[in-house]
Amino acid sequence: MISPEGVSIKDASKHGRLLVCLLACFIVVSANPVLYGQEAEPSGKGGQQPVEVIHPKVRGFALQKVGSRYEPVPRYNKAFRLPGTNMRFGSYTYFMPEDEELGVPKWGFLLDNGRFFYVNELFAYADEPHYALSGNYFVVDGGSGGSGNCRAMYLFQYDKNSARLIDRIEESYEVYGPPGFGSDYPGKPAYGHEVETGLEDVLVWIISEKDRQGHPLIELEMVRDIPPPFLGPKEFEVFHIYLKIVNGRLRVALDPYLYETLFRSLGEAGGPRSRPAEYYVSGFLSKRLTLAAIKAELAGNRDRLWLVDTLRYVKRWDYALHKRYRHPLPGIVEYKLKGR
Repeated sequence: MISPEGVSIKDASKHGRLLVCLLACFIVVSANPVLYGQEAEPSGKGGQQPVEVIHPKVRGFALQKVGSRYEPVPRYNKAFRLPGTNMRFGSYTYFMPEDEELGVPKWGFLLDNGRFFYVNELFAYADEPHYALSGNYFVVDGGSGGSGNCRAMYLFQYDKNSARLIDRIEESYEVYGPPGFGSDYPGKPAYGHEVETGLEDVLVWIISEKDRQGHPLIELEMVRDIPPPFLGPKEFEVFHIYLKIVNGRLRVALDPYLYETLFRSLGEAGGPRSRPAEYYVSGFLSKRLTLAAIKAELAGNRDRLWLVDTLRYVKRWDYALHKRYRHPLPGIVEYKLKGR
């Protein structure tokens, strides 16, 4: 059953939704694997012990035996132990009759007592994920099917033994919505490092930026395709906006003071064909540029008029990012870990 505050591990429903995404994103690697799960014990000959993966007969998670019990198999990355808790979080491979070859990723929480709970949506946006922590908030964003900038972001609230999904956004498909996004946390991640090709820790940041009311701030890199010239390279327009966490919700932050420093740092160099999208967006959001002035400057450049259309509806960005998930959030349900 879904409560108004979110979806609990202990009180979960079973709603899944189909999600679609495109584009690519880049991750910077750092160091400090303290909170990640242990790697397999080395064999006597210096290599790792082979792990037997058990596939479900019809549908379910791929399992592996760890000690005396079964655990789901991490899909891309090692599971991350949430600080001060008895659980690890990660993406795990789930097989269905419709996709029995590769399976699909699903987010899941594996407790130290052997119980396992997963987010019950058709598949998780789990490619090239970023994690971030702020108090008892846990923020996760990732792409789908190899894409990166066209992502979804999940907001969890957790304690020592449980977690709830309390909000979720994804790339808007509305004409007035902002383009694809990816989190762009400043500074070095607190945890995570590249282990080897194909096996990485997920990078985890501590959210330190806050607005004047003390709300945690998440910087998003917004990315839009530029129509390529004939046989030319694919290019992108990039700008940044902030989200803030307010009462357990992800909200687009439109406070002018948040964008003023960025606008001033860009200066007045260039013209309508060379100024970055960042100049117009930060100028408009900081109230240093009017929409009329931006429209006049870009009037002769048809490929950039999307900026005018996007900024005209800036107050609807929050609605657009949440629109596809205005129905109840996916439930978090328990999966019985038994050998197949």
